[in-house]
Amino acid sequence: MYLVRKPIPRYVRNTKAYLYKIIQHNICDTVQSTNKNQKRLYEYGKCQRRGSEIRKPQEVLIQQEEIEKIFMLAENLLPSPEQNALIQRYRYGLDITEAAREMNVNKRSFSRYISVALRKIRSFVSDKQASKYKH
Repeated sequence: MYLVRKPIPRYVRNTKAYLYKIIQHNICDTVQSTNKNQKRLYEYGKCQRRGSEIRKPQEVLIQQEEIEKIFMLAENLLPSPEQNALIQRYRYGLDITEAAREMNVNKRSFSRYISVALRKIRSFVSDKQASKYKH
């Protein structure tokens, strides 16, 4: 299409080199345009997610209180390695690799600590809920 709109000028001596250069420029322009559009769409998507994540202050406060209750429950219920793993992962937001390094254990052991800790907390909470409804 480019050559239809802009025919090869008469002064061009090497037609093959000229066409190569034109194709190179068109590819570069297309890549730049695509990258710019993708970036624009990515930024738009981030704005849309942020808008849907806005919650009422009281909802945020209630969630924070519930999270603190779970950490207090973990401190009273769990053995030290499981407790420490849970705190490193969820209170401090460390990923598995960082948290395992912090605790001086391998990632597999760390993941097991997390798994067991969450299972115990879920079990305790479900038992509490069950006993609450029995009475």
